[in-house]
Amino acid sequence: MVMDYLENTIQLVAILAALLISLFKYIAHRNRSWFCLVAFYLGNLLSTYFWASYLVIMGDTPNVSDVLAYFGWDTAYLFLLLLLIVGKSREERRFFHALLLVPIPLNICQLLLYLQYGGLFNNLYQVGVGTVLACLSLQSYLW
Repeated sequence: MVMDYLENTIQLVAILAALLISLFKYIAHRNRSWFCLVAFYLGNLLSTYFWASYLVIMGDTPNVSDVLAYFGWDTAYLFLLLLLIVGKSREERRFFHALLLVPIPLNICQLLLYLQYGGLFNNLYQVGVGTVLACLSLQSYLW
């Protein structure tokens, strides 16, 4: 239990530091990429704070299928996806390579593994968005 408290505290401090750095960069440059990053860290901070406070108050982790526990992370994924799309050039968006399809079967296996534990909608959403994020990231690496 002590490790859970320590891990959540370290996560909160790291996300808060990254959020503040991104916020100051956004204020200085007024760039859409920095705004997406600020929104990403805010979503992460929301869910991590909920998770940590639930752990401190209740002494246990939230229910895996609880929508509220994952709401911030789910919205953060959308802003991370938007950040990846905004940061690409037109030529990079059109680029295709066969290796871009590698995350699809891997994440389908991951989905089948996670579906055993419940939370159908949340697992479908997270694995779906995670697959798109992985494919777009690979596209950037291969470009």
